[in-house]
Amino acid sequence: MTRLITEADLDEMGFLSDNAAENIEEARICEAWATDRENFELDEDVTAQFLLTLASEKYQKAGELDEAWRVAQAAVAAGDGPPLGAHSQLLDLAFERDDRASALHYLDEVRRARTDDLHGLQSIAETLELRDEVDLAQRWFIIGMRAASWVGSDAYYEVFLLGRYRVRRLHAIPLDGLDVDAEHLRIDRGLAPLADGESPPLSF
Repeated sequence: MTRLITEADLDEMGFLSDNAAENIEEARICEAWATDRENFELDEDVTAQFLLTLASEKYQKAGELDEAWRVAQAAVAAGDGPPLGAHSQLLDLAFERDDRASALHYLDEVRRARTDDLHGLQSIAETLELRDEVDLAQRWFIIGMRAASWVGSDAYYEVFLLGRYRVRRLHAIPLDGLDVDAEHLRIDRGLAPLADGESPPLSF
């Protein structure tokens, strides 16, 4: 008899421990849930992509980068979640493994696919931001802005606009017209423009 894996199981598994052994054990459990169809069945709200991405994050936290990479690739290939649901994890791992060529390869794949997965594009742009890939982060926030315009999502357009502005302010890049738009948006939200070198939370 198979066990049904539900969102309640994910709630219990959704945190990264500071203990490497715990992370490895939980990564193996998540991977088994995602792949062992003889013993586990996934509820309609649970995807193999998400479970494998979570397993990869846990392996990464434990320092098991080869295992994290293997499982992240499986998450991308799972095909039962958002188009870019695992790409930001794979991208982050590529940079952590000093494999810039693979990182650029996956970015090029996403760019050529012209996806409208706005959350996935946001995750990619913010991953580049957190990795201090300044030029790439700016470019991918712009790609996100264009995708948001195609879809007609003002909310995501603002997220990408503010993300680009945030990167440029942190690195003291001279303001342009889009930065001025971002400053006006911040003021409309009751927030002050950012100073050179200032790094607010990602949401702003």
